[in-house]
Amino acid sequence: MESQPIRPTPHRSTPSIINTRANAAIKERQILLDIDPDHPTINGDTPYKEVNNLIQRVLTDLQQPSGPPLQAKAITHLRNGGYIIEMALAEAVAWVRDPIRKLILTENLGGNVQIKDRTYNLLISFVPITTRIEELSTLWDMEIASGIPANSITQMKWIKDPQRQGRNQ
Repeated sequence: MESQPIRPTPHRSTPSIINTRANAAIKERQILLDIDPDHPTINGDTPYKEVNNLIQRVLTDLQQPSGPPLQAKAITHLRNGGYIIEMALAEAVAWVRDPIRKLILTENLGGNVQIKDRTYNLLISFVPITTRIEELSTLWDMEIASGIPANSITQMKWIKDPQRQGRNQ
């Protein structure tokens, strides 16, 4: 019996890769609202339906003919008092994040509200302990060396306290 050559299997996405991509696509359509605990109208006693109506009304007021549709698909209340607004389109999120529109949105929600940028932890290996991680130029150099977009790194910190590192580390 002659052996058959091994044929490469076609590239297929595993369910975990598909789920990761789907989650990333959803996160691109989300706006994170950080509500001050002393907010005059949106607080722990405000019914969800009332907050939902307020957010929908503010988005409707912000809508412009030249912009994408500002339709919220879902509004989720977080345990920390904030809200995640999932928009129908990622373009709508980018449009709302324009500094002027962002200011209008937060003011129309009654002030004491911030639109937070999503942050991610990133591990960069083999950074010399002599690196000055507190300097802005270091952040820029790390972005360039790692091939990530400018102004993506907001801060750096050591995994292991430099005081506890050996001389060879």
